[in-house]
Amino acid sequence: MSGTSLEHRKSLPFGRPKSRGGSRRINDTQTEIGNACRRLELLALQGAVAAIFFISGVAKLTDGSTQWFRPVTAVIEIVGAIALAFPGLAALGALWLGFAMLCAAAMNLFVLHSSPMPAFSLGFLNALIIYARRDEIRALASRIRG
Repeated sequence: MSGTSLEHRKSLPFGRPKSRGGSRRINDTQTEIGNACRRLELLALQGAVAAIFFISGVAKLTDGSTQWFRPVTAVIEIVGAIALAFPGLAALGALWLGFAMLCAAAMNLFVLHSSPMPAFSLGFLNALIIYARRDEIRALASRIRG
């Protein structure tokens, strides 16, 4: 290799930056891109979970069951799905639906003696949303406390 190709390699945009200011600029851009991707991933997850709960709630309302807790569960799921669809309410919606899935898993396990895995799976997805929006939950809790 000649000396010119080595110099050329060092001057490439993906090479190591020569000044500290340039490094900061690259890191800031990478951070902004990473944050934008995380926000899109979170919105996609919220949308998918909201759609699952909304469809499940509507199905429970229209199945004609005589069990009293079916329409109550349906309303809980639909309200939570609507809350997940709005970014300002998504943290509360995820908490609401996460608690509902915890109760559903306990009901399936101890009362119905069936598999709690669907409720655990949806509860896990809600836990991911809660974790991603933990700062919003902390801010809300501090506002409530005063």
